[in-house]
Amino acid sequence: MNSILVTRSIYYNAFLCYAANMLSWDPPKEILTLPVIERPLVWYGVLFAFGFWLGYQILFWIYKKTLSNAVCSEDVTNWEGIISHLQNGRIPDLWQALDPVMQRRMRNWSRGQEIDPRWKKILLPLLDRPALERLGFIRSNKAKAKIFCERLSIHVIIGAVLGARLGHLLFYEPLSDLVKDPLLVFRVWEGGLASHGGIAGIFISLAVFAKRSRVRFLQLVDWLVLPACFAAFFIRIGNFINQEILGTLTNLPWAVVFGHPADGSMPAPRHPVQIYEALAYLAIGLILLGVKKRGAWFFTLAFTFRFFIEFLKEKQSVLVGSDALLNMGQWLSLPLILLGVIWLVYGQRGAQRRSVARTF
Repeated sequence: MNSILVTRSIYYNAFLCYAANMLSWDPPKEILTLPVIERPLVWYGVLFAFGFWLGYQILFWIYKKTLSNAVCSEDVTNWEGIISHLQNGRIPDLWQALDPVMQRRMRNWSRGQEIDPRWKKILLPLLDRPALERLGFIRSNKAKAKIFCERLSIHVIIGAVLGARLGHLLFYEPLSDLVKDPLLVFRVWEGGLASHGGIAGIFISLAVFAKRSRVRFLQLVDWLVLPACFAAFFIRIGNFINQEILGTLTNLPWAVVFGHPADGSMPAPRHPVQIYEALAYLAIGLILLGVKKRGAWFFTLAFTFRFFIEFLKEKQSVLVGSDALLNMGQWLSLPLILLGVIWLVYGQRGAQRRSVARTF
């Protein structure tokens, strides 16, 4: 027995000597202490917030591109201003497009009078969006996109944070902890967010938003997966700074020795799986820029990668034994991979059916 312990000690010391020549990573987690409230501003929180902000900007860009220049009745904020400008000859192109009878009726109209609904119906397809946006008579596409994206982002943030937190507590911690203290769900600053739980939370929030906004659920997913990739990139960088989600031991030259691992383990050279994932999400985001059915491709690519990268991660869930064939992250990834593949196949068959229908 003593000889075995001595041998283990020799190997461990040799391992530490080897690790001394590798990248040592032990940065401060806090940037500064905020005055007045005396709370620390941490890198993870800043990167998390920046990832969501960047995701919002990308979502705004995507959604604004989908908006048409056609003006609908909900866009018009000042019908009286439009009619008044027509009377005064300030919108000559639109005035010339009207028939003489309508021109005569509009000349007799004065502010405060009710506007004939038939006028609105006739004028709507003739309205020039850029000109009326400059005059302030209609809501701009930029304003419409801002309102839509802000509402959607609020739903997504609530769903993502609560879902990720609850997912971590359900899948990676003893259930008894949550039963004893249900408020753990809301203490997100204590750390512990599961991406699979975040996906489930986002799905629920999108279902609610889709019903309220009358936008198709799958369309919302298509719009959101690209921002999600870039947000996930910064979140994983935050995990790297926090020294959490540790990789397995390795002797590869790019191994990283974490000075104070979040799980309390001894410093040792490990796979920097946080960086692997961050770069993968960044690459997938760039791929999604050039493809259709972004949602289907995201789930297929991101969670297939996630399935295999889990082999390089230390055990995280207390619910799955270390001798199990697959870990918790892999089990949770399988349904999402299947979802992506089904979506791709179904979408391709649907496109083929539409193509055949157009042919005949």
